[in-house]
Amino acid sequence: MAAFRWGMKLDNVTGILTILAIVIGLCFSMAVTIWNKSIDARSTAGLATDGYALTVLDNTRTHLVFTVMYGVTLAAVTVLYQIFAGVLSVFWGKVASAVIVGGSIYLLALVLQALGYFQRVFHVLKP
Repeated sequence: MAAFRWGMKLDNVTGILTILAIVIGLCFSMAVTIWNKSIDARSTAGLATDGYALTVLDNTRTHLVFTVMYGVTLAAVTVLYQIFAGVLSVFWGKVASAVIVGGSIYLLALVLQALGYFQRVFHVLKP
């Protein structure tokens, strides 16, 4: 099932699912770290009144949670694609393949942005 008659579609998505699991795990661990830093910052005397530091922490935490939720949704779509790959018509096979590839590229952009936020947090929290 490597190709449809008028175009290509994804053949085996196990590699994509593996990469998604690794990336989602990375983002989840970053979210937990930022969550702990946020709690610690609110109980630290110097940072509890620093509005910029708390805003950076909150924005980073929100972005990481969104990235994890988006990644889990993309993984679910990829699993559904694998389950129904044999019964999809040519049109829907192309659409689903495009959604998975485009969604994976967007997830990569979200992760790169999250790494930038992560670096900014530790720059702000530097003693």
